[in-house]
Parts: sequence; structure tokens; C-alpha cells
Amino acid sequence: QAQMQIVDRLSATQRGEGGFGSTGTGQK
Repeated sequence: QAQMQIVDRLSATQRGEGGFGSTGTGQK
């Protein structure tokens, strides 16, 4: 799960959504 959270955080950071990987914000 740690790896997935990192990927989500990176995606969220690129999308400027704060980088909340645990909440799945990066998915948006």
C-alpha cells in the first residue's frame, strides 16, 4: 500500500490537489 500511496501522492501533486494519496484524491 505504501507504494500505491506514493504514486497517488505524486499524481495528486501534479494535479495540485494537495497530494492526499490515502484518501484517493490523486485518482481525481
